[in-house]
Amino acid sequence: MLGHYASIIWDWNGTLLNDGWLCHELGNVQLIAHGLTPLTIDEYKKRFRHPIQYFYEDLGFDFSVKPFNQLSTEFHNQYERRRPECQLQDEASMVLRKLHGQGKKQFVLSAQQQDILLESVSHFELAEFFAHVRGLPDKLAHSKVDLGKELLKQAEVVPETAVLIGDTLHDFEVASALGIGCVLVAHGYQAKELLAATGAPVVESLAALVESGR
Repeated sequence: MLGHYASIIWDWNGTLLNDGWLCHELGNVQLIAHGLTPLTIDEYKKRFRHPIQYFYEDLGFDFSVKPFNQLSTEFHNQYERRRPECQLQDEASMVLRKLHGQGKKQFVLSAQQQDILLESVSHFELAEFFAHVRGLPDKLAHSKVDLGKELLKQAEVVPETAVLIGDTLHDFEVASALGIGCVLVAHGYQAKELLAATGAPVVESLAALVESGR
C-alpha cells in the first residue's frame, strides 16, 4: 500500500496516539456542564469535525455565553491533566520502525500545539523516526493546510511521492489541498463510513499499512 511512497506524513491524535476516547469523555463533561446532551462514542465519531469551533457549534454551545476560546482552554487544561493515560495505537511503534527501516522519510503534521506534540513524541521515544514534527502554535485546532505547505517546502518533499495517513475527513482535505496521497485509518476520531465516502483507501489498523501484498 505504501511501497511507492518515499515520504510518509502522519497525523498524530487519533492516528498514532489513541486519545479519541479521552476527548469523547472530556467533551461530554463540557456538554453536561452546559446543559447539553452527551454523546455516545458512536455519535461522537459521526459528528466530530474540523475546525473544532464548528463542531462545538453543531453540538449547541452558545459562544455568547462562553466564548470558544474559553471552552477550548477548559478542555485542554483537562486534556493535559489526563494525557498521561493515553497510549499509542496498537502496532504504531512497529509500523514506524518498519517504514524507517525501508528508508521512508517520515513526518508528523498535527493540529496539536507544537510544544505538547514534541513532548508526546519524545515521551513515546519516537523522535528518531521523524525528519520533522510539525504542530500548530496554539490550542485552537485550526486547519493544517498552511502548516503542511510549509512542511513540504522546508523538507523538499515531492508531492507525487508523498502520502498523508490520518483518521479524519480533515486529513483527507489537507492531503487534497497539498496534492499528495491519502490513506485513512478507521480507529480514530471519525466513523469508518464517513472516511470511506472520501474515496480514499481506508484500513482498520496501522498494521494493515505494512502487511505484505497491500
